[in-house]
This record gives sequence, C-alpha cells and structure tokens, in this order.
Amino acid sequence: MIAAWSSRRVGPLGLDLGSQSVKLLQLSRDRRRVVAAARINMRKGYTGPPLPQEEKLRRIRQSLEDGAFRGRQVVLALGGRDLVVQNLRVPAAGSISQAQVLQELGGRVPFPLDQAEVRFLTAGKVASPEGSKQELIVLVAPQERVWARIRLAQSLGLEPVGIEAEPLALLRCAARALRRKEDQHQCYLLIHTGAEYSLAVVAQGHAPRVIKYLAWGSDALDKMVAQRLQLELAEAASLRRYHGERRSDRQDPQLRARILDAIRPLYEKLAAELSLCIRYHSITYRAQSVRQLFLSGGEASSGLASFLGEQLQVPCRLMDPRLDQELPCLRDRPEQWTLAAGLALRPDAPADA
Repeated sequence: MIAAWSSRRVGPLGLDLGSQSVKLLQLSRDRRRVVAAARINMRKGYTGPPLPQEEKLRRIRQSLEDGAFRGRQVVLALGGRDLVVQNLRVPAAGSISQAQVLQELGGRVPFPLDQAEVRFLTAGKVASPEGSKQELIVLVAPQERVWARIRLAQSLGLEPVGIEAEPLALLRCAARALRRKEDQHQCYLLIHTGAEYSLAVVAQGHAPRVIKYLAWGSDALDKMVAQRLQLELAEAASLRRYHGERRSDRQDPQLRARILDAIRPLYEKLAAELSLCIRYHSITYRAQSVRQLFLSGGEASSGLASFLGEQLQVPCRLMDPRLDQELPCLRDRPEQWTLAAGLALRPDAPADA
C-alpha cells in the first residue's frame, strides 16, 4: 500500500504517462529532495508493441505499492495528443477576458469550445500596423481528455490535484536548471522529444514566448532506420536504442555510421523546424536572441545536442532537472525525467494532507 502516515512531509506525485515508459516522481514538501521515483516499461520487451491497458495499470499500481511513495495526490499532464496551441493577437490596452479569447478562437480548433478547457498566457507586446498588440498563447484541450486523465488517476487509487499543460511543467523544470542570476532572464529554446510528438518552447526566464508541437519523434526515427537498413520495425528500434546507449568505445563504427546516415534527414528536419521557431520569436518580439538550447525527453542524447548546436549555431546541452542522484533509476539519463520533475515541482498543488 502507498504509505500515508508521513504524507504531510511530501508533495504530490508527478506522473509522466509516456508511450514507451511511465515515470513516477515524488519530492519532499519543500520540493528540495526526492522521496521516491520509478520508471515502468509500457511495452512488451524493450521495443515491442504497447501493453494492453489493464497490464499498464497493473504495473503502475504495483510500482506504487512496492515503492516508497507516500500519500495519494498526483499531478498529470496533457501533451501533444491532447492540446491545441494557438497564437492570438488582441489590443494591448485594457485587460483580456476569457470571453474575448473565446470569441477570437472561433473556428480555429477542431472541436466545440463549449466542450473544451481553454487557458491563455500573455506572451508579450508586439508591434503591428494597427498599433500595439498583445500576443497570447492559447492552450485548448477537449474536456473529455481532461476527464480521461482524472478517471485514470482514480483507477490507480490516486487523487488528481492538478492536470497541467506539458509545456508549463517543462518550463518549471527549466527554471530549476537556470540557477545563476544571469541565466534567469536569458532567452532559451527548450526541446522535449517524445515518441510521436516533440515540443519546442522559446522562453525568457519563466515566461513562454513561443510554444509549438512538432510531428517528430522516436517512432519516425525507428521507421526511417527500418526502411533504410531494410529491417523489421521492432528490430530497427532495438538496434537503434541498444547501439545508441552503448559506450562509444563499444560501438560498431560502421553500424553507427549507417544508423546516423539513415536518421540524418529527420535530424535536419527537426533543426529546420526549430530554426523557424527561433526566427518567429526574433521577428515577433524583436527581443534578445536565443542564447541556449535545452534538450530533454526520450530522444535526448549528446549526439543530437551536438547536431542541433552546430546546425542552429546556439550552444545546446541536455537538461538536468537537478534531482537527487542516489536513486538508481535517476542516474541513468536524468534528461528523461524533466516532465515528471516539472509536475512534481508544481507549487500551487498542495502537499498531501
């Protein structure tokens, strides 16, 4: 059972529902120390097909019971499958109402707005021929997707205290990484890689300026390797991951070159998409240029970071959520824990009571 006797000393669980793995992370109430963490494989074998839903839930429940997690409160995320992101420009004068945003949104989302949850962020003032405008980033999710998260949490015996947009949780984690005062006001681009979608966020300090989901991820990379090397998809996925995670001195240089040659067009596609995000930010806000790239998620690697840094001419590094490294599951590729960390760090989610 999940321990309850000391739940007042902990924050809520951050639950990252990835397609390949689920990550659970819980921090102390002051968010300074890791209490418990678990990574759960959601596929049959290392690169097999996804597990049935009941088996996924059984594995998560087992991890909750076997681990050192305390309390029942949880924060979950809405991601690329759930969110529609729109940019709007409204007059800069006066306050901005929800009704005004809904009116401007009319016809821009593929589902009825009266069946959606709508949140907006003020990104900054921009110049236009009609005068000064306020740029808004609007995040829209069907209510059914929100309720699906709530039902999932309840089926695990958990109490959802927050359903958060993925970009905001990741920005919170990035803010934790930007500890130097001189870094806290710089412009940076956060790239979070996933299986089907990846996310690009241009931000200044804690404030997002550009949010864009990209149809780019590990699924497309696996398909490209399978096609170019004439392999079955499962074999290509296994080869790419296993070879990529081995130390460089244990890699087959010829095989490594063939894999990199196969995926290079997709690396270039990602770099081109990110370049457009940087350009949009530069033209729209006429602000300081992007000074740093942060890379996280399942496809984050030193090789991809080096490639993007060279292509975009901006230093790129793997994001470190600065978690306690004593737990074994956190030592291996901490850049994959950024979303779970951002959810667990949510300050307005009350600690378990």
